[in-house]
Amino acid sequence: MLECTIEGEGRDALNDEERSQMEAVGTSEGYLSRPIFPQHRVIPSKTSIVMPLFKTLREQRHLGCFEAVLKEREAKHSGGFIEWTEAELINPILSIIEINKKCPFLITKQDGSFDVDSRHHLRGNAASSQSIAVYVAPFLEAHRQLTALVAFTERKDINSKIAEVLQEFVISFLSEHALSVSRRYTDKSLCAQMLAYSLRDELRALSAVHDALSTVFDVEVWTSETVDKFIERFLRLVLFAELQPHLTRNVVRRLQEVVFSVMKRYFDTIFSEGSVEETFANEFVFYDVKEDGASDSLGIRATACSLWSPQLIRSVLAGARDARRLRSNGYTKAPSRFSTYFMQYLHTNDSIGFVKASDIISSVERAAACCATDNAKHLFSFARDNALLETSLREIESIFTGFAVRELAFDLFGATRESPVSNIVLSFYNSLLMSGFTEERCCRWNISCGNGTLEQLRIFPNLQWPVEYVVDDRFIETANRCVRFLLRLMRAKETLSRIHIKYDKMDRLPFTRRKLHLLVASTTQPLTTMAELLFIHLQSLMAKKMPLILESSTIDEAHERLMSLNSQLDHLVSEKGCARALVHNAVSRLCELADELDTRLANDLLKDADLDELLKVVLREKELLIGLGKAMQGTIFNALQLFLS
Repeated sequence: MLECTIEGEGRDALNDEERSQMEAVGTSEGYLSRPIFPQHRVIPSKTSIVMPLFKTLREQRHLGCFEAVLKEREAKHSGGFIEWTEAELINPILSIIEINKKCPFLITKQDGSFDVDSRHHLRGNAASSQSIAVYVAPFLEAHRQLTALVAFTERKDINSKIAEVLQEFVISFLSEHALSVSRRYTDKSLCAQMLAYSLRDELRALSAVHDALSTVFDVEVWTSETVDKFIERFLRLVLFAELQPHLTRNVVRRLQEVVFSVMKRYFDTIFSEGSVEETFANEFVFYDVKEDGASDSLGIRATACSLWSPQLIRSVLAGARDARRLRSNGYTKAPSRFSTYFMQYLHTNDSIGFVKASDIISSVERAAACCATDNAKHLFSFARDNALLETSLREIESIFTGFAVRELAFDLFGATRESPVSNIVLSFYNSLLMSGFTEERCCRWNISCGNGTLEQLRIFPNLQWPVEYVVDDRFIETANRCVRFLLRLMRAKETLSRIHIKYDKMDRLPFTRRKLHLLVASTTQPLTTMAELLFIHLQSLMAKKMPLILESSTIDEAHERLMSLNSQLDHLVSEKGCARALVHNAVSRLCELADELDTRLANDLLKDADLDELLKVVLREKELLIGLGKAMQGTIFNALQLFLS
């Protein structure tokens, strides 16, 4: 009977023990089945270049980690202190740097800082919680960083594609961080004193990602200034990581992949279409300048970011401009992609290694320069096709400095022409035909005369694409100024020639014929000499510069050489400067004197006294031209004074 009682009591005790163990195992299994990221938390779907998956991890913890939960419950019921051993502190401290986990002895103050609950202390030190704080302190900053990163990923009001890409990067990083920390729960080699050192890799990685994004956590509306701040911080982080261990460089390398993918997409669109993709319209320094609803050019916002160097800005603006020009004529060939050049200059193949900050900047600059050069060469190849540019330049040379302009002057003002032509358009058309132009080529040139005066005369072409980008309106206007100056001299000279022919053999004149001939000869000499010198100099300049323009390799190079010619032509007819203004005034006075003489003769208002006065004016202007010409070395006015002396 006694044995049965003992056996029954032992069996009951055993059953109680087994029952308690089974309950503990059931509780443990239920706790272990909880994922790091709660099931109810839905991560918003994002579509971007980078599409990381937010992994759901199953925790596998050491049984000792549940002591924290049990102690917490005991404290609530008893209201007393909670004692911890150093070994028991490890898992609660790990929860400090894990997502959505609560450390039982970590509390948040009103100012946002963290502290250790005074009810928790190490065993044998019931008077204070400071000893636990010593172990917790190295992880407080990491906890703050983790909280900030999680808050950044949960923001749904961000109006930026770049911000969404960065959110996806952080989500991917946090999933890997959670996996790494969860594995530490089963690591029995950890000790509380060396815990911070053992977790140095996780802490460094967390700090690196936080530092990269710290300037944009609280930004409400993303603008180009926000992106500039992030890029500048990113470049400085890369520079800092160059001196850090491999793990930090590896984390930064992951961020580089994300940034590079955005940059490649952004610049590929600019150099292929000449405009900014709508997705990034407000996020970088470049933006579309729209006229009539269409993108006309690229503008640039103010920036202090070191990525946007003057060289890069020039390349992007030039490449985008040429891309628009190519597309304006239906150019369909796929241009060289920025991403291709960029990856080549990073010295990488399929996988991207850590790239130095200086290499990033130089690779972007070199890739942009290559794309701009390619677009320019493609555009210029169309100008060279079928000798299109060569034909246009030859026409310009013939019309403005060749036989055509002489023929036009004679047709309009010639003293010996048989039938005067009053229609300047018809006269210009005839001069082109006489110069060997076909009717088709003649139709590409037009002339207008405004109010009918010589000062309003303007010759302008209908240039074909893409020659219109080489020969711009500034050059045409300067060439027209030269033609107007030349025609004015030739008109005055022809007027004096007509007077000489008409009155050479006329009898019964109210003045002395010899004085008239002297006045005509004295006035004609400087005008004729000036016209010939100007004409020869124009021809010489054109003959030197046109072959150089044809040897160019890009539209910009050809345009620069043409504008060099433009500055030299402008130098000929410019009235800027005291000496040049006096020279042009003297020449203008001689031209006006020819018209005045013609008008007086037509109205019988000329006498010997008038001839004497006019001759004095001519001699005075000639002396002025001689004196000014001597002081203007290296100009045609210096050569003019040699003929007048």
